[in-house]
Amino acid sequence: MPNLENTAWEAVYPDGWSAEHTDDSVVLYDSEAEVGTVQVSCICADEPVTREDLLDLAAELVDEGKRHTDVEIGGKQGIMFRYYDGDQSWKEWFLAAGECAFYVTYDCPREGEGVEDEEVAQILESLAVTGQ
Repeated sequence: MPNLENTAWEAVYPDGWSAEHTDDSVVLYDSEAEVGTVQVSCICADEPVTREDLLDLAAELVDEGKRHTDVEIGGKQGIMFRYYDGDQSWKEWFLAAGECAFYVTYDCPREGEGVEDEEVAQILESLAVTGQ
């Protein structure tokens, strides 16, 4: 599995997937299957990230009335939103990792829902803070 490294974090992503760096995030996708897209961002602060911090980061989704569930993924505590927007299925995670917070989105067409769950879970499990 390929390893993705940034200045503050790293992740492992599935064979056959591509990674594209943008200014503030990384986009991951299976270029052959063309089902969905994972986008990962990470922000770091001077103090440990709390659940309240994650809710503040997710304020727009909360204000829109989207419901969330508490999650623990790869030792990281956080919240996850799952919703539909038109014909797209969305999942958004806000995960605390010490003094950093990961913001991860996954979107795909409704008919592709569930197809890449295992691959997305692998990416989420592998997220780790490496430095700041």
